[in-house]
Amino acid sequence: MLCQFSLSIPGYVEGFLDHSRSMGRSFREETVTDLIMSGIFSASSPLVRVRFPNELITGADMQWTFVDVARSRSFRILLQAKRAEGTSKNWKVHRYEHLDYRPRTATGLQVETLCATARKARTPTYPMYIFYNPLATTELSRSAGKFHIDGVNIAGGYHVEAIVKAGITSKGVKTKHKNLDALSHLFRPLSDLFCPSRFSITQPGSKGPGTTSFATELSEFALTEPPSPDEMRERVLRLHTTDEAMTKAYDMPIVSDVADEIPDDIHDLIQPFSRAVYSRIAPRKKVDVWQAVFISNAGPKYELRRPRG
Repeated sequence: MLCQFSLSIPGYVEGFLDHSRSMGRSFREETVTDLIMSGIFSASSPLVRVRFPNELITGADMQWTFVDVARSRSFRILLQAKRAEGTSKNWKVHRYEHLDYRPRTATGLQVETLCATARKARTPTYPMYIFYNPLATTELSRSAGKFHIDGVNIAGGYHVEAIVKAGITSKGVKTKHKNLDALSHLFRPLSDLFCPSRFSITQPGSKGPGTTSFATELSEFALTEPPSPDEMRERVLRLHTTDEAMTKAYDMPIVSDVADEIPDDIHDLIQPFSRAVYSRIAPRKKVDVWQAVFISNAGPKYELRRPRG
């Protein structure tokens, strides 16, 4: 289930990054992103479909689109990944070295491209950062009482953009904006996106009360659904207001309303053809990021069966 996955993956990531360093190998963000997308694919129901990337040009590493099939509603998140590095005993100076990365062929920073893509997107889209932190970093921060720093954390992209742009224009502090101390107040756990705020149990076949948006009846058991677009927007809105003073000071864009349509570029990902249901991997198309589509309110036309193998 997605909630269980989002609770377990931070520990796995911090251990993986620490183990890789002991091997004398510093894995890039792309490696961890591949592991996370593979985990989402494996841990989820057939209500999540994925498509592999060809090349990266939007400033993002992942695109997560949440669709409500019955109501034709959608909401999208663009995620850029960065990993922490550092050997100091002071967790505050561990840093995301490439946070202010500027591609050689680009006119702006990567974070500016990410946020501009979200602002101009036809489908309501929110930019987000996903930070990967090794065990050495999280152990130091926890020993200092900072228990919210996990192996995987998320933060609002517009807030990160503001910190980066302010940092690179400030005299004498040109690198402090990349430090963990400058960013960690924005951090939230990945489970804030994928775990429900409340739980209720309904027996299969029961007509009694339950959290219908998270449980879909399926013969002898309940199959967990991903969050709906409206639920996801509410969670992103809470993330966006993490630092309300910064939001007002930098006049950040509001979190867009959910769209009353499903984007054309993912229609082939959500069609209930038997081959797509069983494999959950869409036909190969030229895409620039890892794409995942989280389907809610699918209805009986979707054969909700576990994939073969």
